[in-house]
Amino acid sequence: MLTYKIQLFQKLLPRDPDQRAEYSNAILRLSGENEYVSSKLIMSDDAHFLFSGHVNKQNSRFWGTQNAQLIQDTSLHPLNTSVWCGIHAGNLIGSNFFENDQNVAVTVTAERYQDKIRNFLVPGIWAFSLADIIFQS
Repeated sequence: MLTYKIQLFQKLLPRDPDQRAEYSNAILRLSGENEYVSSKLIMSDDAHFLFSGHVNKQNSRFWGTQNAQLIQDTSLHPLNTSVWCGIHAGNLIGSNFFENDQNVAVTVTAERYQDKIRNFLVPGIWAFSLADIIFQS
Protein backbone atom coordinates (compact mmCIF):
# COMPACT_ATOMS: atom_id res chain seq x y z
CA MET A 1 0.00 0.00 0.00
CA LEU A 2 1.05 3.56 -0.64
CA THR A 3 0.20 6.89 0.95
CA TYR A 4 -1.47 9.55 -1.19
CA LYS A 5 -1.91 13.27 -0.64
CA ILE A 6 -4.82 15.47 -1.74
CA GLN A 7 -3.60 17.84 -4.45
CA LEU A 8 -4.84 21.36 -5.15
CA PHE A 9 -3.74 23.25 -8.22
CA GLN A 10 -3.69 26.97 -8.87
CA LYS A 11 -4.47 27.88 -12.44
CA LEU A 12 -1.51 29.69 -13.97
CA LEU A 13 -2.06 32.34 -16.60
CA PRO A 14 0.16 32.51 -19.70
CA ARG A 15 1.96 35.61 -18.35
CA ASP A 16 2.74 34.08 -14.92
CA PRO A 17 6.07 32.36 -15.74
CA ASP A 18 7.49 35.58 -17.25
CA GLN A 19 6.30 37.69 -14.31
CA ARG A 20 7.85 35.27 -11.82
CA ALA A 21 11.14 35.29 -13.72
CA GLU A 22 11.12 39.11 -13.84
CA TYR A 23 10.52 39.31 -10.07
CA SER A 24 13.27 36.78 -9.33
CA ASN A 25 15.72 38.65 -11.56
CA ALA A 26 14.83 41.97 -9.89
CA ILE A 27 15.51 40.51 -6.42
CA LEU A 28 18.79 38.99 -7.64
CA ARG A 29 19.82 42.38 -9.08
CA LEU A 30 18.95 44.11 -5.82
CA SER A 31 20.89 41.48 -3.86
CA GLY A 32 23.94 42.12 -6.04
CA GLU A 33 23.65 45.87 -5.50
CA ASN A 34 22.99 45.70 -1.76
CA GLU A 35 23.99 42.78 0.44
CA TYR A 36 21.42 43.84 3.05
CA VAL A 37 18.42 43.57 0.72
CA SER A 38 17.03 40.54 2.59
CA SER A 39 16.91 42.55 5.82
CA LYS A 40 14.89 45.25 4.02
CA LEU A 41 12.33 42.89 2.49
CA ILE A 42 8.83 42.83 3.98
CA MET A 43 6.33 40.28 2.68
CA SER A 44 2.66 39.94 3.51
CA ASP A 45 -0.08 37.48 2.73
CA ASP A 46 -3.52 36.41 3.80
CA ALA A 47 -4.83 32.94 4.54
CA HIS A 48 -8.34 31.54 4.73
CA PHE A 49 -9.42 28.97 7.31
CA LEU A 50 -12.64 26.94 6.94
CA PHE A 51 -14.80 26.02 9.93
CA SER A 52 -16.58 23.24 8.01
CA GLY A 53 -14.17 20.52 9.06
CA HIS A 54 -12.54 20.60 5.63
CA VAL A 55 -9.16 18.97 6.05
CA ASN A 56 -6.02 20.93 5.28
CA LYS A 57 -4.46 19.12 2.33
CA GLN A 58 -0.97 19.51 3.83
CA ASN A 59 -1.92 17.25 6.73
CA SER A 60 -4.28 14.89 4.94
CA ARG A 61 -3.06 11.48 3.73
CA PHE A 62 -4.84 8.29 2.86
CA TRP A 63 -3.55 4.79 2.31
CA GLY A 64 -4.43 2.56 -0.61
CA THR A 65 -3.12 0.17 -3.22
CA GLN A 66 -3.87 2.82 -5.86
CA ASN A 67 -4.75 6.50 -5.95
CA ALA A 68 -8.49 6.70 -5.29
CA GLN A 69 -8.76 10.16 -6.94
CA LEU A 70 -10.83 11.28 -3.95
CA ILE A 71 -13.11 14.29 -4.32
CA GLN A 72 -14.27 16.26 -1.31
CA ASP A 73 -17.47 18.28 -1.73
CA THR A 74 -17.45 21.71 -0.12
CA SER A 75 -20.06 24.41 0.32
CA LEU A 76 -20.02 27.31 -2.13
CA HIS A 77 -19.86 29.78 0.77
CA PRO A 78 -18.41 27.91 3.76
CA LEU A 79 -18.10 29.57 7.15
CA ASN A 80 -14.52 30.77 7.37
CA THR A 81 -12.15 33.40 8.64
CA SER A 82 -9.32 35.19 6.89
CA VAL A 83 -6.10 36.37 8.51
CA TRP A 84 -3.47 38.87 7.30
CA CYS A 85 0.15 38.82 8.42
CA GLY A 86 3.41 40.48 7.43
CA ILE A 87 6.92 39.19 8.03
CA HIS A 88 10.24 41.04 8.13
CA ALA A 89 13.59 39.38 8.86
CA GLY A 90 11.91 36.83 11.11
CA ASN A 91 9.63 39.36 12.85
CA LEU A 92 5.86 39.08 12.52
CA ILE A 93 3.77 42.13 11.76
CA GLY A 94 0.19 41.18 12.57
CA SER A 95 -1.61 38.81 12.51
CA ASN A 96 -4.97 40.45 12.01
CA PHE A 97 -8.37 39.06 11.05
CA PHE A 98 -10.57 40.34 8.22
CA GLU A 99 -13.72 41.04 10.26
CA ASN A 100 -16.40 43.68 10.51
CA ASP A 101 -17.25 45.69 13.65
CA GLN A 102 -19.27 42.71 14.99
CA ASN A 103 -16.22 40.39 14.66
CA VAL A 104 -17.84 38.54 11.74
CA ALA A 105 -15.56 37.40 8.91
CA VAL A 106 -15.78 39.49 5.75
CA THR A 107 -14.61 38.96 2.18
CA VAL A 108 -11.08 40.13 1.43
CA THR A 109 -11.39 42.97 -1.07
CA ALA A 110 -8.76 45.33 -2.47
CA GLU A 111 -10.05 48.09 -0.18
CA ARG A 112 -9.88 45.89 2.93
CA TYR A 113 -6.41 44.62 1.99
CA GLN A 114 -5.17 48.20 1.54
CA ASP A 115 -6.69 49.02 4.93
CA LYS A 116 -4.58 46.24 6.52
CA ILE A 117 -1.47 47.69 4.87
CA ARG A 118 -2.23 51.21 6.16
CA ASN A 119 -3.37 50.22 9.65
CA PHE A 120 -1.11 47.26 10.47
CA LEU A 121 1.89 47.12 8.13
CA VAL A 122 2.82 50.81 8.28
CA PRO A 123 2.68 50.96 12.11
CA GLY A 124 4.65 47.68 12.15
CA ILE A 125 7.33 49.29 10.01
CA TRP A 126 7.50 52.20 12.45
CA ALA A 127 7.65 49.79 15.42
CA PHE A 128 10.73 48.10 13.94
CA SER A 129 12.26 51.50 13.04
CA LEU A 130 12.63 50.50 9.41
CA ALA A 131 13.63 53.19 6.95
CA ASP A 132 14.57 51.72 3.57
CA ILE A 133 12.25 48.81 2.79
CA ILE A 134 11.12 46.64 -0.11
CA PHE A 135 7.50 45.51 0.16
CA GLN A 136 6.15 42.34 -1.48
CA SER A 137 2.46 41.60 -1.10
